[in-house]
Amino acid sequence: MSRNILLHKKDIILNKKKLKSVLDKQGIDYTELHKRVVDTFGLDLTYKGLMSLMSNRSSWKFLYAIAIIDVLRVDKYEIFDIVDVDTDKKMKEKKAWMEKYQKWGWFFHPHKNISKFGIYIVFLLCYNLFTEKDILWQQNTI
Repeated sequence: MSRNILLHKKDIILNKKKLKSVLDKQGIDYTELHKRVVDTFGLDLTYKGLMSLMSNRSSWKFLYAIAIIDVLRVDKYEIFDIVDVDTDKKMKEKKAWMEKYQKWGWFFHPHKNISKFGIYIVFLLCYNLFTEKDILWQQNTI
């Protein structure tokens, strides 16, 4: 299954000049901004990661949020909540998911009904490969 390329008629970008102006007015630099963001929200975000986010390459989630807020004409806190996350629990859940579904790749993906078919295809490919190799070996052509 191929994935379509998404092209939106709108995009949202960080205006770095305006951000720098705000930082200057508040008397802080990017390092202090990073420290405050991480400390306030408990984000697992490196300084380099924050600067990468400011490159405007991963703004699509923010665009969706702003689009919803704008269309509904509501304040962001009317529909979005910042919630506490049990990071230990979330890490265990992610590890369990990875062990269960990423171990065997697409053959055992829970949302694709091809696991038995995938095993059958691999079996046939291996069988044909080894059978063909055995025939060639017996004919002394290998």
